[in-house]
Amino acid sequence: MQNQNPILISLSELKIKKIIMEFNSQFILDTLPALSLLGFGLIVMLLDAFKNEKITSVVTILGILISMLLAVPGVVIPEEIRLTFYNQIYTGGLAGLIHILLCLSGLLSVPFITDYLQKNNQTHLQGEIFSLILFSSVGMNLLATANDLMMTFIGLEIMSVSLYILAGSFKKDLRSNEASLKYFLLGAFASAFLLLGISMVYGMTGTTMLDRITTIDPNLIKDKFPVLFYPAIALIAIGFLFKLSAFPFHVWTPDVYTGAPTPLVGFMATGSKMASVIAFGFILNSLLPQSGDKLSQVIAILALLSMIYGNIVAAQQQNIKRLLAYSSISHTGYMLLGVAGGPEGYKAAIFYMLIYTFMTIAAFALISSIENKEEDLNYQNWSGLGVKNIAFGLIMSILMFSLAGFPPFAGFIGKYFVFLSAVKGGFVVHAVIGILTSVVGAYYYLKVLVTMFFEKPKDNIQPKTLKIRKNILIPIMVLALIIVIIGIIPAPISSYLDILYGKAGFLAKL
Repeated sequence: MQNQNPILISLSELKIKKIIMEFNSQFILDTLPALSLLGFGLIVMLLDAFKNEKITSVVTILGILISMLLAVPGVVIPEEIRLTFYNQIYTGGLAGLIHILLCLSGLLSVPFITDYLQKNNQTHLQGEIFSLILFSSVGMNLLATANDLMMTFIGLEIMSVSLYILAGSFKKDLRSNEASLKYFLLGAFASAFLLLGISMVYGMTGTTMLDRITTIDPNLIKDKFPVLFYPAIALIAIGFLFKLSAFPFHVWTPDVYTGAPTPLVGFMATGSKMASVIAFGFILNSLLPQSGDKLSQVIAILALLSMIYGNIVAAQQQNIKRLLAYSSISHTGYMLLGVAGGPEGYKAAIFYMLIYTFMTIAAFALISSIENKEEDLNYQNWSGLGVKNIAFGLIMSILMFSLAGFPPFAGFIGKYFVFLSAVKGGFVVHAVIGILTSVVGAYYYLKVLVTMFFEKPKDNIQPKTLKIRKNILIPIMVLALIIVIIGIIPAPISSYLDILYGKAGFLAKL
């Protein structure tokens, strides 16, 4: 040490101090949205430990709102997306918007979950459920904004483990236990496939950083590893297609949707799908140069099969939760069709997921409001319910018409953008078949409304299923109004998404 130049030592110390200062300021600002979710999750756990159940929902909502507000500056003032946390996570711009949208699914679900737990005398579960919602939101955000495949896997596992436990929240309910066990066992297999695919990609490329993989010569990988390349992509795709409940990796969906507590299904079916769609599109975008059009063709075929299978099987269901479970498979098909369409399709998929979030959370919240026993979930028992309860009938009509894709509701606009991006991407036949499958979807959605409005009431069932609390009815009405407004005036959201998307090189480039 004595022989070292003191000037060089001084310069090194200044450089280290500068790095530490930049790390402390910029790093903290960039990671605050996710860190705040984690912090509030720990706070909710402490409140639960001290049996303070009354304010856990308030603290949860406050935590999610603060996290969303911390991400607002980069969204309100559109900025270039940037890397943080040793180049492993994207932040700012579109990444900030993605964070807000993912938090939105949790924020909208909390009031309905609170009401459902009170109705079922399960308020002692609030602490663990809301802390898991916050922790799963952290995982969703890491998954959707990761630039490193290992960070993608970590985010996926944080999200998945939280959802496995949420599915089995009602420990004395055999259906809830069954849903959790099936979800966990099948999810573990899917995670193993994903991790194996990631390890193979690392073996071929020498890196797990997606921005570096895009710079590697495509021919170099395929020439050196012709046997490993496509199996690696297939394994990664299987891991994500399971989370998206795409055909043929959908087998867990109907049982989990049916067994899990109803308003929790709305959260599980929206945030996790949005995060998985975005992450899957991001990874595909990085691997497309190496695979050419073959990967897009495979995704388009799986999207087509999901649309056909989901709609046909949903048309045969009488349990409303199973009907929505199978219809979610078809909605996954629409989103995957957008992903197959390239950069324009990724944007359409994000827009579609926003609309799907409003529709799905509102639908499961409305179902939970009249659910007193298992028979209430059979919509054949809803005969005359739309006439006898005008508010219920009106909201359900808006939701069913929007899910079916009728104008002027938001569901129509979402499907329009997805099919348009598919046509621009060269998947004209797939888009046409997708439109035809939407006709099948319209059949079973309208069938629910026909039962509610045009069939004779069943007096022995209706008095038990008509009472809806005002504290849950008003938020659902607000969601229904948002669906109508977006359907009539979609331009503000789509235009702003265009601005942010144009600055997001990690999704916009090919």
